[in-house]
Amino acid sequence: MARLLIVEARFYEHLNDLLLAGARGAIEAAGHSHETVTVPGALEVPAAIAIAAESGDYDAFVALGVVIRGDGRGRELGYPTANLLCGRYTAIPADGVYAAWLVRRSQRHMAAVSIGTNPTFSGRERRVEAYVLDFDGDLYGERLALDFGARLREMRTYQGLAPLVAQIAQDVIDARAVLS
Repeated sequence: MARLLIVEARFYEHLNDLLLAGARGAIEAAGHSHETVTVPGALEVPAAIAIAAESGDYDAFVALGVVIRGDGRGRELGYPTANLLCGRYTAIPADGVYAAWLVRRSQRHMAAVSIGTNPTFSGRERRVEAYVLDFDGDLYGERLALDFGARLREMRTYQGLAPLVAQIAQDVIDARAVLS
């Protein structure tokens, strides 16, 4: 059983009670315990996360955000992603690819999540992009939570689309194996 921490700032309007209740319900349904720390504003979130991380009492963090439109590359490559707009002070893991649970309306879905600047496309903006396994639907504008399970690999630059697509296919296989 993992112990997870949800850090919410009253500053963020998009961190509403319904989303937090959904994230908590999914965490409990998976047999994990959780604790929610509420801080008065956005500036206090990094300090709360740092203190929790240093304590070693938690196994993972949950990131919350709203799905926005991206560049559409994932869809073109056969792996449409939910691009999460997270608050400025949201705890996001280091750049890389992760197996994660995407929480949507109290339901958990397996996901392969890319965090980084999309170096193959010379990106500059750091993004959180989740490919939701076995899901076909529209998530634009929805409030979601990501419960990061395991880091699959570091972020890499590929010399063309074919090696990138092959690696994404392997990431999906690896994410499914980790989360099953």
